[in-house]
Amino acid sequence: MMTIEKTARELRRRIKAAGFREITLTMACNGDKVTVSPCYSGCGTPASFDQVEYYLIYSPSLPWLGGDTLESVAGQLNSYSKRLKEAEVERERLAEIRNKLEAEPMGCDEWEELFSFYSDFYKDVYGHRPRDVVRPF
Repeated sequence: MMTIEKTARELRRRIKAAGFREITLTMACNGDKVTVSPCYSGCGTPASFDQVEYYLIYSPSLPWLGGDTLESVAGQLNSYSKRLKEAEVERERLAEIRNKLEAEPMGCDEWEELFSFYSDFYKDVYGHRPRDVVRPF
């Protein structure tokens, strides 16, 4: 198993070799193509790690990854498989809440409160708000 330090070192090497542009990784646990983009508030591409303010990560399975240090990104990538399992549990929980929203009779305020929770939770899991829940009344 890779340590956070080894993964961060490898990320540094790859990012530097790419001229501080986006790099793509293939996750061994499921084949996801994950991109790591060094970001900063200036124009163009950062010229050094000192200029990088955030590492934006695009993952088709885990849309909320990213961090302000390579060590935090390395930790997320090292635990990718575990995070996938956690995300599956969260998707199952969301499905249960959605079924309740669409099927169970409840008052307007109760429905709105549950939907607000569902919408926030959904965004945390999928990276965007739900668009397909219909109030049953």
